Amino acid sequence: MVVATVAYRPGIDVEYYLNKHIPMSEEWMIPLGLERAEVRRFFPGPDGAAPKYAVMTSLYFPTMDIFLTTVQHPRMADMTADVKNFYQGEPEMFIGEPVYERNYKA
Repeated sequence: MVVATVAYRPGIDVEYYLNKHIPMSEEWMIPLGLERAEVRRFFPGPDGAAPKYAVMTSLYFPTMDIFLTTVQHPRMADMTADVKNFYQGEPEMFIGEPVYERNYKA
């Protein structure tokens, strides 16, 4: 399992992101092998401090090959170009694999 996490600092237009960008991404990524997507919006910390990131999206792919095929797909250029419609700057991306997961509900 490969997880690509994209992080956006404050200033993102969350409504555009959720209603336009994510559906556009899913349209072509799911047929290529995207298995799961998760978008998190962050709250201030326990001390009231503003979060470093406003939104993080995790995209789950079964293998590195499928992830690489997806990010090298011609539609990725459309996705990259669309970022300017909801965010100023470059989002940060982290690529990794789950190494621990536990569900505490039966």
